[in-house]
Amino acid sequence: MCVFVLQTMSVEPAFGKNMNKKFEAQDTLPPSIRLPNFRGSYADFLIVSIHTLITGSKGKLEAIYPALLAIINNMAAYVESLTVPTCSKLMQLFASMSNPSFLLANESNHTLLQSLLESINTIIEHQYAANSNLVYSILRTRKKVETLRIFTLEGGQQELENLARNQKEATNGASAAPLSSPMRSTSTEARNPLSRA
Repeated sequence: MCVFVLQTMSVEPAFGKNMNKKFEAQDTLPPSIRLPNFRGSYADFLIVSIHTLITGSKGKLEAIYPALLAIINNMAAYVESLTVPTCSKLMQLFASMSNPSFLLANESNHTLLQSLLESINTIIEHQYAANSNLVYSILRTRKKVETLRIFTLEGGQQELENLARNQKEATNGASAAPLSSPMRSTSTEARNPLSRA
């Protein structure tokens, strides 16, 4: 319920502009939602918290992913001076959502990636000079951007088939090896690559 209230509030331009104020009252928050060593604005706090909700839920909050990304999109035109950790979290979301295993997991996942890309584009379009950390983060992940640019359905399906074959071979080979192989992913990770971000 709170996510949808926040989504409604985020439509207002004043909300986006006020998100640039420095966030100093973290000690007033319940311990479960505090971010250790956090330094940044309300926008930084909100984006990092959304990243945590999406990646930490392991798919259990999948129904509210569109609303969470809409919040970022709604305030994107007003966000200034995002910190390096916040920009890294945005690009981690991009890397996870542009992964073929996520894109092809269900027929609506591409809309989540589209929403995230629209948010990043809006930040750059409206606040380019004030968000050099984001531009730098994008440049650092340019290989992932290029991979998405040349992505095809056939290529993605082939990559998933190769991954499944490799996992099957690893599982067959692991029967002789110890049970706790660090290369094997859990079934939750296989279904939801966002939990690995």
